[in-house]
Amino acid sequence: ELYADELIVYHNKQNKIERAIARGKPAKFQTLPQQNQLLFYASAQEINYLPQMGHVILKGQAKLNQGKNIFESFQIDYDIKNEVV
Repeated sequence: ELYADELIVYHNKQNKIERAIARGKPAKFQTLPQQNQLLFYASAQEINYLPQMGHVILKGQAKLNQGKNIFESFQIDYDIKNEVV
């Protein structure tokens, strides 16, 4: 799920999403990385979602939360597939 005041979506010729840029005060993103895992929550002024690469880049008051793990910074690059910040 993605919540934003503004959303720009880029897709390829096969109509698959290559990139989504969400902007908000804040923009919010949540997903379930894999079955039987905790929800992944993210918020920032700008969220760049790259589904083909399995990456989320948070910019501006970035916050990432999954279970007891919480990260806050100006920018966070998160690899969803490998669960690496």
